[in-house]
Formats: sequence, C-alpha cells, structure tokens
Amino acid sequence: MKEGLLEEARELWEKLGPEPEAQSTKGIGYSEFFPYFNGEIAIEEAIEQVKQNSRRYAKRQLTWFRNRLDNVHWYDFVKKPEDMEHCLDEIKFFLEDE
Repeated sequence: MKEGLLEEARELWEKLGPEPEAQSTKGIGYSEFFPYFNGEIAIEEAIEQVKQNSRRYAKRQLTWFRNRLDNVHWYDFVKKPEDMEHCLDEIKFFLEDE
C-alpha cells in the first residue's frame, strides 16, 4: 500500500471500467479493490482481502514446491543466518558439477 498499490489499481479500474474483464485485473492486489471502487465494500475490507489472498497464494506456492522437490533443502536465513555459508558451498558444488 505504501508503494502505491491503491493508486495503481484505481488507474486500472478507471481505464477499464467498473467490471473489467482483462486478465491483468484478476491478479492479487487489483481484483480486491474493484468492489471498493464500486462502493460495495470499505477500504479496510479490501486491504484485508489483499492480505488474505496473498497469504493463500504463498501457501499454495510452498505446498507446490514441497510436493515436487523432494531433494531440496530449505534454508531460513532469518532464523539461522549462519546457514548462509553452507548454502553458498552447496551452490558452488552444484555449479562445478555442471
């Protein structure tokens, strides 16, 4: 929101009309604001929907990766920044093997 998402969504809504059909309007961060621009919901509800849909999308992405990439080691550098060196060593090893 701080980077101008609301303004960007409004510009798209104004350009395409109150019920746009373009594929670009169906993305997270745009579609949730159209009911607000149409006077159907409050701005707070639209923002909550953006947050909820973003969390759901992130969860689906993680599920997809976990189900398809059995041999992947996940690193969390926020919780364990000391793992960075090990990760870099693995990347070097992988690239040398190419």
